This record gives sequence, C-alpha cells and structure tokens, in this order.
Amino acid sequence: MDAKETLDALLKRNRELEKAAGPGANNHVPMVLIALYGMGGGSERMIRYQASFDRRIQTARTGPADLAHITREDWTRHLGRGEFESYVDFFDRWTREVPLDTVLGESVPVLMKGVCTEAYHALLRLGYALDYGSREEAVSALSYWASKFYPGPEFDCGSNPVEPEVFFAEIMASASGMQIEPVNSIDGRLLQVYACKAIATQWTPIRISHPDPLAKMAALIMELFRQSQHFTLLHALTSCEALRHVLPYLKNPQQELSRYWHSVCAAFLTVQHSGFETGRDSIVTDGASWEDLLMQAVASEEAMEHRIKLTYSCWLEFQRSHREGYRALASREIRRASPFV
Repeated sequence: MDAKETLDALLKRNRELEKAAGPGANNHVPMVLIALYGMGGGSERMIRYQASFDRRIQTARTGPADLAHITREDWTRHLGRGEFESYVDFFDRWTREVPLDTVLGESVPVLMKGVCTEAYHALLRLGYALDYGSREEAVSALSYWASKFYPGPEFDCGSNPVEPEVFFAEIMASASGMQIEPVNSIDGRLLQVYACKAIATQWTPIRISHPDPLAKMAALIMELFRQSQHFTLLHALTSCEALRHVLPYLKNPQQELSRYWHSVCAAFLTVQHSGFETGRDSIVTDGASWEDLLMQAVASEEAMEHRIKLTYSCWLEFQRSHREGYRALASREIRRASPFV
C-alpha cells in the first residue's frame, strides 16, 4: 500500500476500535497519523506509530447498555452525556442524507459553545478531519465533541466588543486573586476558571479582524506559548490552527470566536495561577530549515504525539503568516518537549 492507502486503513481500524470503546485515550491516533502523512511520513512510520500506541481499549461499551436513538430534532438534548456510539450512528446517517458541509453548518455553531471540550481535542480532531477531507473522520470528531461537550461561560453578545489583547489584560486583572486547585486535568482547571464568581461578569464579545479573523489571536497565542512552553498553551496553539478549518461553518464568527478567545484566556489563567514559571525560556531560530524540522519531528519517538502535532501546526501557520517565531517554536519542541504539567 502507498502512504494514503496505509493512512486510510489505519484510520478505519481506529474508528472501529473507537466505536466499541469510545475515544478515551485513543483520540490522539487519527490526528498524529494525519499529521505524519502531511509532513511526509511514509507507511512504515505510520504503522510503527500505530503498533507502539498503547490503546488500553476496553472490550465493553462505555455508554449505556441501551443505545439512544438520536435524531436531528433532539441531538442537542444529548450533549455531554457520553453517548459516543449513538452520536456516531446519528452523524453517520445525517452525513449520508445531506452533504457534510450542510451538517457542519448546522452542528458546528452549537458545538462552539463548548469549544474547549476535552482540552480542545474534539476541535482538534475535527480540524484534522477537514484538513484531510474525510467524512468518516468528521463523523467521529463531531460525535466525540457532542458526547463530551461542556459549555463555556455565557456573555452579553450585544455589548461592545473589545480587542483580544484588551480583553486578555482585563480578565487577567480581574482574576488576580483566583485560586486554582491542582487537579490533573486541563478541563478540570478550565472549569474552575469558568466557575469563578469574580470574573463572571467580565466575559464580553471580542472584536474580530478581517480578512483573517484569527490573525491577531494566533499571534497572541504564539507569544503566550513562547513565554511558557506550558502543555496547556501548546493545545491553545494547535487548536488555533485546527479552528481555521472550521471557520467556514461559523454562523456568527464574532460570537463563536469570542468563545474561543475566552477559552484561551481561561487556559492562560490556569497556567498563571498554577505556580508555573512563565517567561523563563527564551528561544532563537537555530537555522534549521522546515524540511529538517519536519524530518526530525516525523522520526521522533519521545513525546511524539504532541511534538508532531505542534510541529505540524507551526509549519502550517508559518506558511500563512511567514512569522519566524513558528519555526523557533517547532525547533524548541523538537529539542525539548513541553513538560506534562
């Protein structure tokens, strides 16, 4: 088989395992495989990754014994209930009845209310599915997002929007006394920020730039990750790249991208209030070409899942913005992976 045939076969195998057990610890597999393929990793490399991944697949279903029959009329009432297999059946039927673009146009604006669900991994999964152009992977991604969904904070959509950097500064100041309990979960820490009464009235709309509505947010996220190399902010950077593939399906970009920026600011708050030392690590471009960096990332064995996704995201963002900072971030990640903290 050539590389694409290998990728398709491995993705199909992963979906079959996943439908029985739910995404769980298995959710990195399709993203890493697609990134490996996009960066030039051949069949042998993809097979080796798949073989080395410890799936710990459960043999029993993780959901209820009697699967719910989800319909277009009631699919939003099942959000966040963990009914992954039922959602797979639902989104598979829906995308066979009408074009995938139609399904995405109806479902993505709803799911964006929980944009950081599963530490952005649901959004990431959908972005990779659309990047590769796979209906089947999009079905799994939408099912993952819907089954694990939790919403971000509500806000007055009619109030005056502010620039992303202004909102960032204001929310940081408002949350100065916040305490974050040291739970071992990005979602657990984010939910603490969302529940904080001191900032409950501070969530406001964000002014969105044109023609690239993510340009300013992407630049700010790049700088935040540069200052910290924190695992949580790595997910902010990779999710921003994934979100670019989802943009065509947003009905109200200002409202939906405001929710995304709120989640990024909340993510930074969890870092700032965790005792992690930010600003400790300066980076410089070491002269490595993108060709060299992609080869090194593909060959990596240590912390490869996040290293590969980070390098792939930086490469794609560099092609859009030509900011050398992305090359430096990829080089740093290859030299020393972001610590799991």
